[in-house]
Amino acid sequence: MRAITIGIDMGGTKTLAIALSDDGNLLASQQIETDRFAEAEKALGDTAQLVRDTIDSCGFRQIPVKGVGIGLAGLITREGIFTDSIIFPRWFSVDAGPILSKTLDLPVIVDNDANMAGMGEWWARRDQSQSIETLLCLTLGTGVGGAIITHGRLSRGPDGLAGELGHITVDLNGRKCACGSKGCLNAYVSGTAIGERYKERLLTIGQDNSSVSEEDVISGLMVSKLASSGDALAREIIQETAVYLGAGLASLANVFNPDVIALTGSVSNLGEQLLGTARSELAQRAWPLSAKRVRVECSRLGTSVGAIGAAVSALKASV
Repeated sequence: MRAITIGIDMGGTKTLAIALSDDGNLLASQQIETDRFAEAEKALGDTAQLVRDTIDSCGFRQIPVKGVGIGLAGLITREGIFTDSIIFPRWFSVDAGPILSKTLDLPVIVDNDANMAGMGEWWARRDQSQSIETLLCLTLGTGVGGAIITHGRLSRGPDGLAGELGHITVDLNGRKCACGSKGCLNAYVSGTAIGERYKERLLTIGQDNSSVSEEDVISGLMVSKLASSGDALAREIIQETAVYLGAGLASLANVFNPDVIALTGSVSNLGEQLLGTARSELAQRAWPLSAKRVRVECSRLGTSVGAIGAAVSALKASV
């Protein structure tokens, strides 16, 4: 081990930092809750302290830290400027890289959190890189993001906004999405949307049909637990979520003809409860050759995927 890089995954619920050695070993991790309604200056100050704590927890004071990578849940230009986000509503035109770099006295690279997760999934499959031409990553968390990786390189688009896979349309006149459009995949399969859809249905049928009340704050995780405990409405919502996810996956398979679609984030933890139906929908809706080729898999790196991808990106940038 000759050097360390730090990777940060700053999502709508938590901010995770990991330390990765240049030979690929995970050395340490630290996590804090994300205050997604804070101003950028406050949130980045908290993140800088998290980086310091993570470095200190490694215990390798003689090993140099080569750089920091951070994935942010929002739109990031090719120049690294955070422009807008449905997750961080008080962040506008934030140049987070130089702010953190000055505070930490380290090189910092910034990218969309889903892009970092995509790089993590590619890195986890680096032993198969010769057989994987295109990998898509779909992050199913507070919101839905995505990344497109071909031959190990991210597809960014001229404005750096390629890969917003959560905003493909799955229902032309459907639910309003936080992005302002209607019928986006994000409006049906994100953790936020799963909770909202359950509560909307509960208000229609009455709380006698559920073990929770109309006043409860209902999250996607809660709906998942209710479904596992036999709640009929929760099971119905999860089944519908799987159908919408499968329709979205079919569109992605038809457009990109990928080898792998990797699913990350808290919603993907539903596993086969979600994926069985989603894969079936994909098979029915996509071109047969595309459906046969693509492997829909849950993350190989679990909740650390975005932070590991950020650390890998920082390592590549330092070479």
